[in-house]
Amino acid sequence: MICAGAGVAPFAGFVAHRAAQQARGRDPLAADPEPAPAILFVGCRSPRHAPRGAELSRLADVRYAYSRDGGEEREGGGGGGGGGKGFVGYVQDRVWADREELARLWGDGARVYVCGSRAVSRGVKEVVRRIYREAAERRCGAKTEAEVDEWWVDILRDRYAVDVF
Repeated sequence: MICAGAGVAPFAGFVAHRAAQQARGRDPLAADPEPAPAILFVGCRSPRHAPRGAELSRLADVRYAYSRDGGEEREGGGGGGGGGKGFVGYVQDRVWADREELARLWGDGARVYVCGSRAVSRGVKEVVRRIYREAAERRCGAKTEAEVDEWWVDILRDRYAVDVF
């Protein structure tokens, strides 16, 4: 899940609903009883603008990207080992920084949900395509732009959803 600013609202509900289903012994996104990892990338200006850090962190691995000031990270807000200074950059830059882990999760059937502005949507689209191109290159050689476009159209059917406001 990837969002910026107010785009976190739908994910808070989604993650809480998923946690309730898991508590009843049912993961709605996985065929096996083990819950799939839930990672939430949140872009905001600074740690003081970070939404609901502790609450969301109990339900998902929350990873912040601070576009103006990394400052000191809020409790439970680092993801991937958290603590210390926050990641400075846009949310898509944070996704790129974590690309190896995300490529592995994608190979396991992960889905991507994006909620935010058109700029966030475009930035995430570009970085997801770059991650695919890099991973595919390691596996089977360089991909043409047409091959990347074909892959992109395929994932839009059922593994990549965007809500732009």
